[in-house]
Amino acid sequence: MKIVVIADDLTGAAEVAGAALRFGLTAEVQIGRIDASAADVVVIDADSRSLNADAATATVLELTMQSLELQPDAVFKKVDSLLRGPVAAEIAAMRAAGKFQQCLLVCGNPRKRRTVVGGKIFIDNVPLHQTRFANDPEHPCHTDQIAELLTDCGAIEIGDASNASDLQAHAKHWFSRRTTMLAAGGAEFFEAVLAVCVAADHPNHELRPVIDAGITPLQ
Repeated sequence: MKIVVIADDLTGAAEVAGAALRFGLTAEVQIGRIDASAADVVVIDADSRSLNADAATATVLELTMQSLELQPDAVFKKVDSLLRGPVAAEIAAMRAAGKFQQCLLVCGNPRKRRTVVGGKIFIDNVPLHQTRFANDPEHPCHTDQIAELLTDCGAIEIGDASNASDLQAHAKHWFSRRTTMLAAGGAEFFEAVLAVCVAADHPNHELRPVIDAGITPLQ
């Protein structure tokens, strides 16, 4: 299975590429545009987190069109776990380009104690707007409500994520609807998506590094 990931910054791009390598897959990070690649997972750094909504829309729309030319089995939108940046605009652009009816967004990274419960983001069980990120110089987080952080939740299904089991369940939900549903989220949700994709392609594939990280193969 070939997967193309569009990330909003280079750190996130490298993070998901590293996850693919831990699965024994090949991965390639590209900057600013998508070129032909034999890698199993192609990750593009859109460098879009600091763009305004219009610029981010144009950038991600073009990158998604380029992604589709590679005829991937799936595309994934890597977003910041705290939803900093024009996340809603980027998701809308990918949905439009890929003709996805909806998007499943799972931004929690439970291993890093960044969780989502009841549509609210917590860090170490503290509401997001009560953490130091409330004073982020570029993207201040004045609420813990995902619906308010996104400003536009049209056709976006928000998934709670407090543990690995939540991530597994969301990945299975997405996989059963992958032709009409875009997957978007943090690095740990991407790992869960990889697990279900690899399990579908290679039922006997060794997933030990991911099992050790708290994610088990999905049956």
